[in-house]
Amino acid sequence: MPRGGHNKKPASLRIFEGNPGHRGIPAEVAAQVKAPPRPKWLTGEARKMWNEIVPELLNLGLVAKIDKGTLAGLCELWGEFVHIGELMEANKHDTEESRKLSARRRQVFHEYRIAAAEFGLSPSARARLAPDTLTGSSGKSVDEFAAMKGL
Repeated sequence: MPRGGHNKKPASLRIFEGNPGHRGIPAEVAAQVKAPPRPKWLTGEARKMWNEIVPELLNLGLVAKIDKGTLAGLCELWGEFVHIGELMEANKHDTEESRKLSARRRQVFHEYRIAAAEFGLSPSARARLAPDTLTGSSGKSVDEFAAMKGL
């Protein structure tokens, strides 16, 4: 069942923002920052995407071994997006087929954007990240972040 409202902000982000509501910051479950193994079934553009983004996400401390499924789904969506683009190019003279492919491509890209935001893979998602995270210093606990902010 879907839940309503906005996604919950991570504790580290609330601390970096200064906790403007002055409400308590609950503890979170922290996963070990470690690159998940690439699924063997990823091929083509999906595999290229995995190889490009996993090192970056690892450097930023934004990926854990348990993220394998979500990350694989993200890469698979990208592969499908690229494949549909190639099909559109091949069928550009078939108006009905192009229309169907275009609608499917928009839908896939929408799904991709939602999944990508989970990993900070858009300018607006990165804007919400802490400055220390962007330099690659990862693995700080909520207590370490709080100590840095004097909370």
